[in-house]
Amino acid sequence: MHYHEVFPDGTEFGVYHNLEGSRTLTESEFWAYHEEIAKREHPTTRGHRLPKLNHPHESFEAARSRTALISTYRVHEAKYYQGGRSFPEMWKPFPKKIEISQRYSPPGTIGYYFGLNVNAALDEARFGYGPDVEGDTTKLVLVHRTYYEDILYLAPVLWQVWGHLNLPEMPLWQMYLSIMDPDTSNNYANEIGLWAREYGYKGIMYPSARYADWDKSLPIASLFPILNFTPIGSYLCEHSFGPQMVLQLLAKGISETMIDSPPKLVTSEPNLVIFDEKMVAGLDRPVFYTTYFMHEARKVDELDERAGTNEQITFGLDKKEIVLALETPDDTWLIRVPRK
Repeated sequence: MHYHEVFPDGTEFGVYHNLEGSRTLTESEFWAYHEEIAKREHPTTRGHRLPKLNHPHESFEAARSRTALISTYRVHEAKYYQGGRSFPEMWKPFPKKIEISQRYSPPGTIGYYFGLNVNAALDEARFGYGPDVEGDTTKLVLVHRTYYEDILYLAPVLWQVWGHLNLPEMPLWQMYLSIMDPDTSNNYANEIGLWAREYGYKGIMYPSARYADWDKSLPIASLFPILNFTPIGSYLCEHSFGPQMVLQLLAKGISETMIDSPPKLVTSEPNLVIFDEKMVAGLDRPVFYTTYFMHEARKVDELDERAGTNEQITFGLDKKEIVLALETPDDTWLIRVPRK
């Protein structure tokens, strides 16, 4: 376990797990310390309420989120991992990363990718490294913990962004499926990523399809997105405002389109792409991090105690209606849509 911070006057503070015999911080001591740091650094996000949205730009600003101190996850190649004073070096952009196309980060831009839960990070890794990544000894699970601001919470305002960018018309749920596509050169996502940078966002929270659910042989019209949510401390997470908005949007899309037979459900996990190197490298804020072996991934998942991590839309269909439901720690939200 590691923590490293450089103060404005040049003072450095480090907490390290020293394998040569000095006392190791317990898990609770480590997290208790950085929670105290975060309380001093990060003002509260409570007390906000969703404004009435009469214009797309009001929606874009309503979706501009500041997170609480949150853990995010990524599968990292062990040979490229650097800790302590060298931690910021690990995030420096290099030519190959800038040249490649990644979701929301077309060539010429930079993006740093994290799962908002462990399953999201593992799913991305399975696509890149293969289905047996949890047994790969050349990789590690990096738990990265900090807070962010100016993040676009995309799911609740996707249709406004879509219309603003004049992207091709399609049913609403197909918009979600288009940005969930495992193809990292997704043109729709790249258009949104370029616009988000120009609009002043420093990152995007977005849904990404579980690759095991994605069947390229099926037409997109036969698929339906099932979104998973993870709370980030934004006011959009209070009382599940963001998930409720998505639920209502999906219901509206269903009411306008005929579904003749049960669709193939494509489940997504929430991910985060950050455009700003300083935010992830800890150059302008405290960053807390630790690493685990890949075979410990399930243990890491259990350590994340955020309520609502498993909030997920469920889908039901019978002869008369389509039902969308979202069960949260406090309530169950249910929308029934008559079939055409």
